[in-house]
Amino acid sequence: ARAPPAVAKRCRGSGGAEPPPMLRVLVCRAAYELGCRLMAPRVHDDELRVCDVVAEGMDGGRGVPLRLYYPDVSPCREPPPCVLWCHGGGFVLGSLACADGQCRQLAIQSGVVVASVAYRLAPESGFPAAHDDCRFAAEWLWRHRAGLGFHPTQALGLAGDSAG
Repeated sequence: ARAPPAVAKRCRGSGGAEPPPMLRVLVCRAAYELGCRLMAPRVHDDELRVCDVVAEGMDGGRGVPLRLYYPDVSPCREPPPCVLWCHGGGFVLGSLACADGQCRQLAIQSGVVVASVAYRLAPESGFPAAHDDCRFAAEWLWRHRAGLGFHPTQALGLAGDSAG
């Protein structure tokens, strides 16, 4: 994919070369994030409790960021199950912010807790970094399900869009 003409023009040196590959990735990410914000489903925030946590303990001491979406459930009901959401974007694009509208809508309409994972992206992190982060997040959620308020015996669901 070629960089948009305005970007290519600003980045060209005297040799008229295309911008560096990483700059093209950053431009694509910015455009993708803008598109996500513009297309995100609108939901009422009063129907959810949203909190950010970090799944600690991955090899190398790195944590994996998660955003949890708790639906407004009756106090008389059992704790809801949890679904881990892995955003799309070909393992190069996407973020917690980009998946926010989908995750809010999924939590409200399904009545389950949705945990969205911010996995490492390529090309900065090579294969299988994204897979490792998602797997670690699933294992961490399962180990901490009682403290996070998920149903203690129901399976952890896995969902996502595109590459997720």
